[in-house]
Amino acid sequence: MIELGFALRRQRRAWIVWAVSLAAYAGLVVGEWPSVHRGASALTTYVRHLPRGLAAAFGVTSLSTPAGYLTSELFSVVLPFLLITAAVLATLALSAGDEDRGHLETLLALPVARRRILLQRGAAAWLGLVGLGLVLALVLAGGGGAVALRLAPGRLAAAMVALVALATLHAAVAYLGAGLGLGRARALAAALALAILGYVLSSLLPLARPLAGLADASAWHWTVAQDPLRTGLPVAGVLAELAVSAVLVAVGTWRFGRRDIRAA
Repeated sequence: MIELGFALRRQRRAWIVWAVSLAAYAGLVVGEWPSVHRGASALTTYVRHLPRGLAAAFGVTSLSTPAGYLTSELFSVVLPFLLITAAVLATLALSAGDEDRGHLETLLALPVARRRILLQRGAAAWLGLVGLGLVLALVLAGGGGAVALRLAPGRLAAAMVALVALATLHAAVAYLGAGLGLGRARALAAALALAILGYVLSSLLPLARPLAGLADASAWHWTVAQDPLRTGLPVAGVLAELAVSAVLVAVGTWRFGRRDIRAA
């Protein structure tokens, strides 16, 4: 567990920056609620005149309710991509990034279990992600209470769990890339390309009816697209994403233990 503690301390500043930045952004969005609520009738008319598929693709289904407003402004696109980016960057900084810089070569020359090191570093990145999700949930709950943006605590927790599960899956893709030895750039590209592809499959392809069925292949469709702020926790989708993540981590860890480490 020594490596886990080291990785957590090493990434502490980065996670603080992420937490402060996202908390500030979420606070600004929440702070706009009174103005949005006062103009709810005009906004509702505007949303009704949008093409139904286009509005659904960007999560703009309602702006007159707290759940609809936060889904449109945060939970449908912005927060998923930001949490995915944070999780992927943290995972790669502790794995492929260190290998690219030659930092792992010296460490793994010591009599230590290399698979355990990678696992603990991946766990550190995941714990940082969970902490970031908790901070955002507290900001949204506290800020919402201050401006009469009332959400059921259970629904807010469900939405945040769904986002963390989605980000975990993409971090696991980055972890797999690091385990395979792809290097930071290629592993980052793979994880972010999957995020973009998943969003397109879940949100944009359904606009073309013959392609709508492809949405089922997207991890976004399993959780975020189920609108957890209004419908509750998508248990099956969260479990599916965590199961896939576990498989990716297992394969990445196994491969990391069997290959040569690149020299800087």
